[in-house]
Amino acid sequence: MGFLITIIFFGGYRVSDKDMSPAFKPGDYIFINRFKSPDVGDVVLIKSPLQSEKQYLVRVVAEAGSVVKIDQKKVFVNGEVVSFPFTSSDPRIFTAEQTGRDTYAEKIVPEEELFVIGDNWDYSFDSRYFGVISEDLVQGVVFLKM
Repeated sequence: MGFLITIIFFGGYRVSDKDMSPAFKPGDYIFINRFKSPDVGDVVLIKSPLQSEKQYLVRVVAEAGSVVKIDQKKVFVNGEVVSFPFTSSDPRIFTAEQTGRDTYAEKIVPEEELFVIGDNWDYSFDSRYFGVISEDLVQGVVFLKM
């Protein structure tokens, strides 16, 4: 019975990319809580909004009603710079015309949606590229890494 409860409420996954490096590296094993609602700052496993067979490990940066903007690799939520463990190996800062990586026009996060970014700034595929995501795409909130 305990094993069945574990399968229903929690899930185990192996990290396959470096989107959240160095906190989560390829080969790490994570456990998610499928029923916890994500909060800002939580690391979540999401289904890709573009390819349903793909999943991404990302951090929730802003929730519904928040105003998000990125300017020169600085993330602003409701006008304040937010600090998450973002890492960047590339000192260059690109304009919005070159790529959405370092600049994101100010937007309000709609109801029941989230703005997410991977900690490994230069390598993460996240809301900077595909926009906000529906909360329905969240597979679970990470609570343990092994």
